[in-house]
Amino acid sequence: MNSELYKSLNKRVGTDFYVKLKKWERKDMTYILGAKCSDGVVLVSDTKITLDNGADFTYSNKLFKPLKTVVMGASGYSGLYKSFQDRMTVAVSQYERENNSGITEEVLTILGEDVIRGMHDTYKEDRYLITTNLNVLIGTRIKLDSQLMLFSGQGIPEP
Repeated sequence: MNSELYKSLNKRVGTDFYVKLKKWERKDMTYILGAKCSDGVVLVSDTKITLDNGADFTYSNKLFKPLKTVVMGASGYSGLYKSFQDRMTVAVSQYERENNSGITEEVLTILGEDVIRGMHDTYKEDRYLITTNLNVLIGTRIKLDSQLMLFSGQGIPEP
């Protein structure tokens, strides 16, 4: 934001808002956007990844496509998201191999819940890291239906 805009905001909303806005502007954040379209879904993300509790950063793709009809993006610790990606890839592959069928939205939801539950089992007393530092947005287009689903770190899917 430029200083003229700040001055204009300061006159309209007061100094307190100006100070809060300045503090907010400096914070790191992740941007993941999902939208349902007439012929599927679109996910968009930034590429900045914060490392070492904010001490360093790098750039990388935050979107992941485990299936032709599924795309995922996440906010939170990149290591947790990488673990989710790896586990989800294995779960999807195993399901398809064992059932000789494609994934449905219902199955994808169950697999996502199971993956996050498995992460909680792995992290045990440190599972609070998952509940507070992982959110996964999943976009699907299976058959003719498209859907967006948000998995919280608790493993609860929200359409």
